[in-house]
Amino acid sequence: MDTKTKDTEVLIIGAGPTGLVMACHLLRYGVKFRLIDKQKDRAQESRAFAIQAKSMEIFQNLDIAKEFLKLAHSNVDFAFFINGKQQIEVKFKHFKHQDTPFPSVYFLPQTETERILNEFLERKGVYIERQKELITFIQDSQGVRANIKNNITENIEKITCDYIVGCDGAHSSTRHVLKLSFEGNAYSQIFNLVDATIEWPYSRNKFLFFLGKEGVFVHIPLTEKISRVMLAKRLNDAEGKFSIPYVTELESLASLLTQVPVKFINPIWMSTFRLHHRGVNRYYQNRAFLAGDAAHIHSPVGGQGMNTGIQDSTNLAWKLALVLKQDATVNLLDTYETERHPIGKILLKTTDQFFSLLTAPGFLISKLRNWLLPLLIKFLFSKRNLEKHLFWFISQLNIHYDKNQFNYEIIDKAYSNFKGGICPGHRAPNAPANTSDLFTFLAEKPFNILCFKIREERVNNSIEKINGLIKNYKAWLQVHVFVLSSANKLLFKRYGVTSSAIYVIRPDGYVGFRINSENYSVLADYLKNFFQIKFE
Repeated sequence: MDTKTKDTEVLIIGAGPTGLVMACHLLRYGVKFRLIDKQKDRAQESRAFAIQAKSMEIFQNLDIAKEFLKLAHSNVDFAFFINGKQQIEVKFKHFKHQDTPFPSVYFLPQTETERILNEFLERKGVYIERQKELITFIQDSQGVRANIKNNITENIEKITCDYIVGCDGAHSSTRHVLKLSFEGNAYSQIFNLVDATIEWPYSRNKFLFFLGKEGVFVHIPLTEKISRVMLAKRLNDAEGKFSIPYVTELESLASLLTQVPVKFINPIWMSTFRLHHRGVNRYYQNRAFLAGDAAHIHSPVGGQGMNTGIQDSTNLAWKLALVLKQDATVNLLDTYETERHPIGKILLKTTDQFFSLLTAPGFLISKLRNWLLPLLIKFLFSKRNLEKHLFWFISQLNIHYDKNQFNYEIIDKAYSNFKGGICPGHRAPNAPANTSDLFTFLAEKPFNILCFKIREERVNNSIEKINGLIKNYKAWLQVHVFVLSSANKLLFKRYGVTSSAIYVIRPDGYVGFRINSENYSVLADYLKNFFQIKFE
């Protein structure tokens, strides 16, 4: 393949949230890309509705979090009912002691998420090429050649690129061309979804979950007036007409499941579907990658799907950029699969297990569920467990990756606090830092070097040494020095620092490297994984 005639560096297939976030990151890193989507316009239905804390941190790094905060509902109270009786109510207040600026779940229709991301790109002069779809592609050691059909003109355009990323959803054309298996199954229940104004005895501003012997009903507030309702009648088999019922039929089913009168006023979207849980066995093949629903789909338990796709793109984008722009080893791209594939498998397993517990038919299972679930729900949503465990799982702040060539540490006679600090592969927590907070500093450049010092002595020398290492890569790297003080006390505690130390934070907000000394030659060795660093 002639590498001199490439049309772009990365071809992104699909302009849902996963593809849009990929585009936002590549734009930041200076990578040339094209973004195509077969749809005429962005989604007009709400589809995904929950934005988790880790996604909000990613949006903050892209300088668009404020746009989401203006519109999203947060601190939405939650209540769980079994057979019409309330089991527990959780008041989601901000957990101010948490190490994230976004200590909540943020409810916003996917239509708005896509609009914000799309408008961000358009302000930068980037536009989605709509009504274009991938037909096929071939790849070799030099690049990728894709056949793209223009659905308006019926013409076929050949696009050559370095890499192709399939963000094209559950029916991914990219996955189909790669002939990758999409293992899993469909749940037997037929689900109905309604976006409408709801009239009923309960609040429209709460997340309410009803579980009964007849099925499941979920109420989610999307806007001040519009609610998302998902309901399913429990079946003994997969038979049944797969068609959208009348509003009156859905109202009757909703009343049956909640045991209160329910009316849907002016529905703006109605859908009938089966949920699936499926995953690929590979996240990439040579120069072609899959992200988001193209790689994994699962039940909506916990609002994880869209957020997982956003993290997929965030993990892959900086690795593609370094290989393309800094001649980093292509082995870096292998870590996209080794880091993200295990996360996808864990998510599929946990959401499937919990969802199956909630929806499985059968007399004995129903009796067990009615006895076990109240105890389980009360335990999961106890204040202590909610703050320490459940929030961290749902928010995706607890996701971490194994150590590898690009995630490692050097601990020489470390203090016990440092050994228990934030390890490579784990998310970097926020904390007050100097006169601001750490995340504000991390947003300045893709890679950030944190230099911790106990005393002011030789601070300028430390800055000078590290700046000497990174002098040719100031667009990518920034050094920050933090001296132990009352303002930085919590920062030192969260990072387990009690003596001089250095941390390197990756572009996706995870720790890549740390050492409990000021050994600049070792720091240089780590940075050589990505840049042509010379230590003098």
